Amino acid sequence: MFEKFQLLEKMYFHELERKQQLESSTSLPIGVVVACYGLLGYFFTHYRFEGTKYYGSRVAEVLFEMATLVSVSLLALATYWCIRVVMGSTYEYLPGSQTLHNYVQGLERWHKNNRTRNPTAVAKAEFQEFLAKSLAKCSQTNWQTNLVRSEELYRAKRFTVFALIGLAFAAIAYYVDFWFEAPQITN
Repeated sequence: MFEKFQLLEKMYFHELERKQQLESSTSLPIGVVVACYGLLGYFFTHYRFEGTKYYGSRVAEVLFEMATLVSVSLLALATYWCIRVVMGSTYEYLPGSQTLHNYVQGLERWHKNNRTRNPTAVAKAEFQEFLAKSLAKCSQTNWQTNLVRSEELYRAKRFTVFALIGLAFAAIAYYVDFWFEAPQITN
């Protein structure tokens, strides 16, 4: 019984540690998504649409427009999955210490009132079984929640990486257009 209880307790706390790890892992994709939105905004506001004509200017402009459209779409999906990771999960916990204490006392009173042989030992055994079942139930629920959250985090990271690839193409088109900017003549 003790080994079973120790295993269930370790599993319960392991899933709570995984929860913390998943929460801390969300900061990187969220930061990258925010930075990408900022960079796209900069590119879009500074791109010279139908500006200086040069060989391939229309290709660069179409590439820029397509790449920004793809990047914004992928960033929107990454944002959706980041929101799901951060806000879309509930966890199950053991009851509070006062609740557990009251439960043990209630078991002891019940066994004393019903004249159970050795009421304290029977109440203790029932409480340990209740605690083991509660640990197993909470651990299972939290394991399933962590499994879903890790999948959502994977999707958020995947769409963020794809958005970065689209952003790279937008950057190439932006800098090609920037490079071929006609020199300004000052009087």
